[in-house]
Amino acid sequence: MDSGRVWQTIGNSKSMRRPAARGRLANFQPFIARARVGGLACLALGAALAIAGCGSSSKPEAGATAFVSSANAACQAAFAQALAIKKPNRSGEVPTYVAHLDPIARNLLEKLTALTAPAAKQAQYTKMLALWRQEISLASARSQAVKAGDERRSQTLDEEGHNVDSQFDSTATALGLTVCARNL
Repeated sequence: MDSGRVWQTIGNSKSMRRPAARGRLANFQPFIARARVGGLACLALGAALAIAGCGSSSKPEAGATAFVSSANAACQAAFAQALAIKKPNRSGEVPTYVAHLDPIARNLLEKLTALTAPAAKQAQYTKMLALWRQEISLASARSQAVKAGDERRSQTLDEEGHNVDSQFDSTATALGLTVCARNL
């Protein structure tokens, strides 16, 4: 599949023909392959990852290789679930689509939060989870804007989601979490 994001599948309320957006949530188809539908779903998954936050210091620290392997496996499993969800064909279907992606995104966030990054990477990992939390929040807000027919707010949230997603990708890649950072 082409590398696209959930942002790509959501589209804006006036036109579903705009070029596909970039974003984590596209990985989840939550977070979808370069569909030319838009991008809210990407935001939902990203936000879900960010919601959980970092692991507690009482958890045993995994080795770098085990950490990367576990995180990438969690992302791959979540992406597979997301791919099974029917992508929206029009903006009116976005809220339902996001509603299906949200539990997957939040479950992934829980799994990632349960992992403890190596000490040298903990600050970056905490940042990555915070960015995911933000993506989930933005996806939810954009879904609400679509429901309300607020084109301007939807577009603003879409742009904000792209920015957050870009930061998420960079952070995940720096951590070696290439599966979590990739687009489907």
